[in-house]
Amino acid sequence: MNIVKFKQFLIKAKKNTYASGGENKAKIISAGMKEYIFNACDFKYIDRYKGHEKFNGEENVLQNNKIIWKMKYEGKILSDKIPADYIYTFLRKALKQIPSDNPFRGPKELFEKKYKYINNIKGNLKKFSGEEKIFYKDELVYSLTYNGKIIYQSPDME
Repeated sequence: MNIVKFKQFLIKAKKNTYASGGENKAKIISAGMKEYIFNACDFKYIDRYKGHEKFNGEENVLQNNKIIWKMKYEGKILSDKIPADYIYTFLRKALKQIPSDNPFRGPKELFEKKYKYINNIKGNLKKFSGEEKIFYKDELVYSLTYNGKIIYQSPDME
């Protein structure tokens, strides 16, 4: 697996799933579990999660039906003053700006009107963790933690 091609695929997959349309594009698979699938070349991206205002999920990338990359996440809305849909609309804008060097969530920072998105990342594609937060008028209204790693590493990923 070529690391550059993998990162390009991951960015494209993330931009074309939740970030592009939110929960309306998700397939409901069982008991409220939602799923996104994106295929390109010989990669397959699967994102499954459960919940809305409090949620958790897992993203996997497969190559030749073998899991090669995984990320788990857990998050929640922290305010009842702002509708969750407003927060998630801003979140999707941030997720569309996924950085090419660390293609896990959104950019380090994004500011728009009264909203602020912050993403603190530790590590790299091989093993990473992070926390993203959204503030509205300086009040923390959303928080998510995530972690992941490469499960299978071929020699051309060095």
